[in-house]
Amino acid sequence: MKPYFSPEVSSLLSKLLERNPTKRIGCSKEDADEIRAHPWFSDINWEKVSSMTHEAIFKPKVKGADDVSCIDKLFTKEGL
Repeated sequence: MKPYFSPEVSSLLSKLLERNPTKRIGCSKEDADEIRAHPWFSDINWEKVSSMTHEAIFKPKVKGADDVSCIDKLFTKEGL
């Protein structure tokens, strides 16, 4: 991992990139709960996220609900 990564993000990335799927975070019966419980996400109130009342840290400037100008063209030009 990069030296400027926090210990929490280094831990999360290592667990997400684990080669053995049986040891990889998020690959158990409690998959989402296991990821949500990771220290990297400790500041997130998951109830607010679920109810869509969580205040987003980053809010892109968009012109409307259909504005995709902030999304890389690589993805917006993909076929369905």
